[in-house]
Amino acid sequence: MSTLSVDTIQGKTTASTVQMPSGSLVQFVHKNVGILQLSASATLVSLGTQAITPKFANSKIFIQVLNHIYIKSLTANNWRGCLIVVKRGDTTLDSDSGKYGEAANLSTDSDRYMTYSTRMVVDEPNTTSAVTYEVFAASLNSEITVDINHGSYGSGGKIQIMEIAG
Repeated sequence: MSTLSVDTIQGKTTASTVQMPSGSLVQFVHKNVGILQLSASATLVSLGTQAITPKFANSKIFIQVLNHIYIKSLTANNWRGCLIVVKRGDTTLDSDSGKYGEAANLSTDSDRYMTYSTRMVVDEPNTTSAVTYEVFAASLNSEITVDINHGSYGSGGKIQIMEIAG
């Protein structure tokens, strides 16, 4: 049996460009996203951004977003919910638009609903320039106030981005 021990792997011509096998994790960035109380509005509001600078143009970018959602009471029987959208610049990568998102059809004004919403998106931006991803939220049908990532109800929200070698 042989053992290979190294302290540093360095590229032959450029130190930061050691080509990894396809499917390998190249880099990982993450951060917490903001706390937001959405009023009864269908307008998308930003929860936060995270940038990554891909090392290779043929990499895939895996974005994972986690948000705690608390849907409050409403006096009428109706669908209540929160819509989540993930964008790269002006390009929508994942959207609840035209759907119900994280929602429940609740029958009384004392009903409440809490959940963790997870989105997983794979992007292929085909660049080695910095790429910024942004997470947005809105109230379903402008029906109800929604608390997102409030510390009193859950552990908050996160965005994690991984560059995967192509």
